[in-house]
Amino acid sequence: MNAVNQYVDISKNWFDFQLKTGQNWFETIKGLNRFDPNLFWIKTVEASQQSIQGSLDAEVAGARILFEDVTSVNELPQPVVDLFNQMYTITDKVTEAQQTFADNWFKLLKQVDFNQSPLALI
Repeated sequence: MNAVNQYVDISKNWFDFQLKTGQNWFETIKGLNRFDPNLFWIKTVEASQQSIQGSLDAEVAGARILFEDVTSVNELPQPVVDLFNQMYTITDKVTEAQQTFADNWFKLLKQVDFNQSPLALI
């Protein structure tokens, strides 16, 4: 399978995942019998986390395709291969940092308790 087809597959999978996440969130919220700020918040945070995670996974998969496709080209000068390997390492570190940030951000968001806030009085 060539890189273009792989990118198309990743994009399609990402889009389908985003659509399913949104549909699942909407169905969950629609099914609530009464407005519960905490449940609404948690379901929204979970849907957002799934959406962001899907984007991060697609980013990693896309980078892997790019770098593996380029470095597998025959007769590529070694300095170019080394450069792309360094770029792949840097990209890997950036996506690692993004993943850590997202994990910590959503952990923080999940700690919000609307029953303990002034909004609970409304």
